Amino acid sequence: MPASFQSRRVVKMSTSRSALSTDLEASTLRKLQARIIPFVFVLMVIAFLDRINIGFAALTMNKDLAITSQQFGLLSGIFFGAISFLRYPAIF
Repeated sequence: MPASFQSRRVVKMSTSRSALSTDLEASTLRKLQARIIPFVFVLMVIAFLDRINIGFAALTMNKDLAITSQQFGLLSGIFFGAISFLRYPAIF
């Protein structure tokens, strides 16, 4: 045998491939939960505040636009329906 083959040692892994993949998956999920979930929570709070602001704007905007509260409700429903539909284009 050549000398290069004799000097190499074969190291056997003590853990199986499935154990390594589950460890990797668990580590990846922990990192995602630590980084993405707080960011998404902040975005949801901002979206909630935006919806509240539209409700407060309705108090004076209805008079300025000469629309009733029912018409405003319909228009805001159409607006938020379109926003919800277009927010996640990959789902549809």
